[in-house]
Amino acid sequence: MGTTDKKNPIASMIVKRTMCEVDGAEWIYRIRSLTPSEAVRLQIGLTMLASAARRDDGEALEMSDDQTVAMTEQMCDLACAVVMSAKKPRGRQWYDLRLVPTIDLQDPDRGLVFIGGIPSEDVLAIVTAATTTYRRAAKMAAPFPK
Repeated sequence: MGTTDKKNPIASMIVKRTMCEVDGAEWIYRIRSLTPSEAVRLQIGLTMLASAARRDDGEALEMSDDQTVAMTEQMCDLACAVVMSAKKPRGRQWYDLRLVPTIDLQDPDRGLVFIGGIPSEDVLAIVTAATTTYRRAAKMAAPFPK
């Protein structure tokens, strides 16, 4: 097993699929893909919330306050897990950035930023991009036997 100075095209191709950029209101975020276990936990959580928000006849119900809080917490946890870096919209420089769930964990010198400090529409855009990547992967895996 030798090494070479040439770039590994397979690794480069895989790495491109593990990251994507998300346009936020003020910044552009670079996020990572979900791990298989994160994707499973996300699917279970979304399924539980969806079934709790439906009547026995399948008709949608208004979400309760507790369900809204649970959904919001799950979205924040997901955004905290996937954000890796950010840059200004026309900027060239990416800065390491990790979102943290509580303000006491915030440490801007280490790139740790409280999720409450970014616009809520950015959190939604991040979560949408992360779950879109997951849904695309799940759809691609669907033809394979379980």
